[in-house]
Amino acid sequence: MIVTNRLMIQFIMFLGVGSMCYALGLLILWLCVYVFEINYLCGMIIAFFIINPVAFAINKKYVFQVDKIRFVLRMIRFLFVSLVSLILSLLFVWILVEYFGTNYLLANILATAFLFFVNFIAHYLWTFQAESSRSK
Repeated sequence: MIVTNRLMIQFIMFLGVGSMCYALGLLILWLCVYVFEINYLCGMIIAFFIINPVAFAINKKYVFQVDKIRFVLRMIRFLFVSLVSLILSLLFVWILVEYFGTNYLLANILATAFLFFVNFIAHYLWTFQAESSRSK
């Protein structure tokens, strides 16, 4: 993967979109745990299913600038990458909380930071591959 100006712009935009969606997801997680007294892992899953469609729509339109061609394929790929990331996140957070006594919010932040680059590369090279790899 060659670093170009377009790639850097997409990376920065992905970071911005991801940060916005993550902040909303963290708020949902906090509400699930403190307001509704739901287990932190269940709260992560609830936040995922609320935020993920928003993240897909924004990334598709503004970050990777793809049209409606192969919409379903891209959505399935996005969901697959996101589900793998969710599973890894749940595992990472559970280990940090249960074995190391880390606060669930801090553990969630660490898991997200760790998986951010993997997610970007997966979405860049696979989910939105055709338009992302083509220079404009």
